[in-house]
Amino acid sequence: MELLGRQRFVLDAVGLAVAVGLFVFSLRVDGAFQELVIGIATSFVFAAMLDLLVVSQGRVLNRARIKFFGHELAREQTTLVYPDFVMHEDVRVTLKTHNQQMLFQRPNSRFQDLTIHRIDIPRTVAANDVQAMLYVADAFESTLSCPNVMVVDSAIIDACNRSFISFGLSSNDCTHLYVHEDPRPLFEIVDDESGSEFIRLRTGKEYASTAKRQYGIILRYSPSPEEHRERRWIIVAGLGPVGTTAAGWYLSRHWRSLAAKIPRSSNFVAVVSTGSYTDRVPHLEEIVLDQPG
Repeated sequence: MELLGRQRFVLDAVGLAVAVGLFVFSLRVDGAFQELVIGIATSFVFAAMLDLLVVSQGRVLNRARIKFFGHELAREQTTLVYPDFVMHEDVRVTLKTHNQQMLFQRPNSRFQDLTIHRIDIPRTVAANDVQAMLYVADAFESTLSCPNVMVVDSAIIDACNRSFISFGLSSNDCTHLYVHEDPRPLFEIVDDESGSEFIRLRTGKEYASTAKRQYGIILRYSPSPEEHRERRWIIVAGLGPVGTTAAGWYLSRHWRSLAAKIPRSSNFVAVVSTGSYTDRVPHLEEIVLDQPG
């Protein structure tokens, strides 16, 4: 990426040099030909200046991205972490006793009578986690030097000495890794004793999704600021399927506004909410900064 930037700078410099040469040459001619030469020179200047502006904007965006996400995520590898799921052991045993495979079929396929779907899937992933990943991936440039990489959470638990962005609340082991590693976690997951759960922030405030309103969180945590200043663990999660995707949408579209509100070195958790019908109009409820003490 840096080599490409240098090449563009050289080309812009050559374009400006050509423009200067054309302007000098236009002083030696007159009439319609002079106007033609000046017009060509002006075009070179305009193209070079426009390209320099685009490059400058890209560099400013890259610096802002590094400031918020850290150098490891923004310039080395953007690691997107998802949880996977296996069939419950009770179901597995039941199928085995009936000599059945773990087969899946397409729901409501228009070609059900024409196509046989025999899909034996030992592991599955949640569609809302994948959708949230796609949203957040838009905030990064996937290049050869800094690719976007999808990794299952169990692999991160075994090698957590890296930056990552994880998706999913209690279903993702990275969430539990953070709660275990941070001496004073900014939030905790609480069982509501009714088969569901809610989030309790360090401040004591609680958020529980309902049929009409769902909540998501965006957390940034520096696990070892003394040894690895640019390392960031980021959690994008929610209560309910729309809560997770709404948090992903908000992060992908509004990370720069979050960066303007939050010091670079601060851990934080942001809570967003959205209606149950859409994930693309989330509202920022509050931001809690990690205060010492």
